[in-house]
Amino acid sequence: VALPILVVLLSLAALLGSMALLGQKIAPPTQILPTFQLTVGVAYPVHFLTIFFRELRAGASREDAVVHALGHSGLPIVMTALTTMGGMASFVTAALHPIALLGYLVPFGVLLALLFSLVLLPALVMLIPLRAIGSDLSEAGDAPIDRFLLACGRLSLRYPLPLIGTTIALSLLCGAAVPDDAGRRIAPDAR
Repeated sequence: VALPILVVLLSLAALLGSMALLGQKIAPPTQILPTFQLTVGVAYPVHFLTIFFRELRAGASREDAVVHALGHSGLPIVMTALTTMGGMASFVTAALHPIALLGYLVPFGVLLALLFSLVLLPALVMLIPLRAIGSDLSEAGDAPIDRFLLACGRLSLRYPLPLIGTTIALSLLCGAAVPDDAGRRIAPDAR
């Protein structure tokens, strides 16, 4: 629990410190930065630590557990960070400066969380005296959420084409339900 929170706090402090160095003030749109950093900053370390502790429980050395955890979850973490950064960078084109500023700040914050997760976190688990505790019920597959997720997985493996077709049909139906004047309904003052 402490290590993901440390990643969040360090990445948020570095992000807010960078804003101060650049003379940027917190505006209503940028008030989402702490929440966004919390979401991203917790997700990356949790993925790494899950694999790391699983390997430790299996009897791997600390070094082998770090290498395996980075090898297993490193690329997905990086790809998730890149897609998040790319999506949030689209705000750069916004006409309002505080919104456009999010297009720079959020990707930088994601990059900081990524670096702290892939560089600092493995170093910390090598130095901090940690030990793996026994397996819990959720890893054994006995928890209700595990049974539900396994059922979802079995469903998608058995019926991939009907599920894809249903998803496309629902997406088209929802898209057709969007009114033609949705963009014009915004009050002129809000633009």
